[in-house]
Amino acid sequence: MNKTATLFSLTRAAMFRELSASQEVDLAGIAVACSFGRGEIIVRQGTPSIGFYVIDSGEVSVHRLSRDGTERVIRVFHSGESFAEASLLPGGVYPASARAMVDSRLHLIPKKPFLELLKRDADFGLRMIVALSMRSHALVASIESLRGENVQARILRWLLSRCPAAGSPVSYTIHLTVTKVLLAAELGMRQETLSRHLANLRKSGDLTIRGREIVVLNPGRLRVLLSESVS
Repeated sequence: MNKTATLFSLTRAAMFRELSASQEVDLAGIAVACSFGRGEIIVRQGTPSIGFYVIDSGEVSVHRLSRDGTERVIRVFHSGESFAEASLLPGGVYPASARAMVDSRLHLIPKKPFLELLKRDADFGLRMIVALSMRSHALVASIESLRGENVQARILRWLLSRCPAAGSPVSYTIHLTVTKVLLAAELGMRQETLSRHLANLRKSGDLTIRGREIVVLNPGRLRVLLSESVS
């Protein structure tokens, strides 16, 4: 990938959107393009950190292993998002593992060169602090939203977030790129609960499901259901 493409990819990430033009060029200069196939481990929990990653395309599941060896999904990250920044902190190990859910292209931001950028450019460091603070607040808000919403509202909101804005064609097809187990974990529920609610929406004529495709027959109807769920 050439530097122009790298620059475009990196500046899509929320944590880098406030950088100046020269800072963007500096960042692109240290980024390393890499690819991972579906199911391939990107980082492993407890191993020394070499840096963090920005997703150019694809989807990445971040998970931790419990004492009994069970994988607990923290979150699924998508194109334009970054992960593993926590590994830059003192201690220098990855606090969780990450796996490519589909063939994915990423940019590694190497730890040592990145920290040197922060030391050399105080403004760069300040912008990173602001960006990470905003991301932290957004994450807390998202967690609080999940806690406050019932299961049906979470599912409806997820479906609507994948549909075009109001006024678009009546039906819309969502192509699942992750398993229902991972989707359920991302929404904070069990797979059986997710499957049951999707089945209910299908029975009511709001969805059709064909393999890994979910067809939302009327997004407007789902908006009404969501409004009723949270009222």
